Amino acid sequence: EIPLYLQFPLLLFAVFHILFNSNIDPIYSMFSAFVYFVVIELCRILVEKIKHNNEVLGGGDTKIITICGLFLGLGNIGVFLLWTGIIGCIFGLLWRLCKKDKVFPFAMPIVVTLFVFVVRYYGVFG
Repeated sequence: EIPLYLQFPLLLFAVFHILFNSNIDPIYSMFSAFVYFVVIELCRILVEKIKHNNEVLGGGDTKIITICGLFLGLGNIGVFLLWTGIIGCIFGLLWRLCKKDKVFPFAMPIVVTLFVFVVRYYGVFG
């Protein structure tokens, strides 16, 4: 589980980004976050059913992906999840080679992908 003190700054940054960027509708951002949450939860449930109740994503990962929806909007959900998966595979392979462990924290690939998207689409801070 990702501690709340690591998630909270990202949430605060997202809220400030929405409030102080006149191009972003707060209702749209909240709806986008909700859709990201629903999509990732459905994917998590489906994969866990296929893998017979093995946890594939933790609650912290779901929260971070939901926060990503605040930043990215609905138009980027597919591309964001695709790139998160690709970067996650790279991180997972490196983790397995270095740590010799099958389970790795997925939060870092999520945050790296978010950072790339925010820099790419918004510039550094807007």
